[in-house]
Amino acid sequence: MQLLTPEQKAKELQTTIRTLAEWRKLGIGPVYKQYGRHVRYYPETMPYQKDITGAA
Repeated sequence: MQLLTPEQKAKELQTTIRTLAEWRKLGIGPVYKQYGRHVRYYPETMPYQKDITGAA
């Protein structure tokens, strides 16, 4: 499985890299892995941590 960079994920979700970073800080948004200071996202088929409303 190929993980996506923040740039690729932002394009896939039609949002900005900054929004993805804010979502990570808030504990919402797409599931990701962090390797040191590098962040990689799972493809769209993976579940989300939580949506904006807080539902799992």
